Amino acid sequence: MSKNNQPLPETIDGALQWMLDNLDKENRQKLKNMKRHELIGLHHFYGTGIRNGLGLWGRNEPLVRALHAEGIWHPDDMSTYLIERLWAYLQDDTL
Repeated sequence: MSKNNQPLPETIDGALQWMLDNLDKENRQKLKNMKRHELIGLHHFYGTGIRNGLGLWGRNEPLVRALHAEGIWHPDDMSTYLIERLWAYLQDDTL
């Protein structure tokens, strides 16, 4: 369970929606305005929140398995992948 007693998302799409739901409009815009090469700067703060919040250290086995199916094995790489996917989504989305 997540902090608000909601079940953790078990799919990549669900994880992306969780991430989107947990970003306010200002931070969505900041993420959208970043250049791809700048995303690595999110690894420690935002990435840690994603790894812990989504249970990527093994607590959320269905999501971890989904990411393994994408060829992503380490939680650090999982959060990077999810951040990059959310960033790409925001590039096509109007806020």
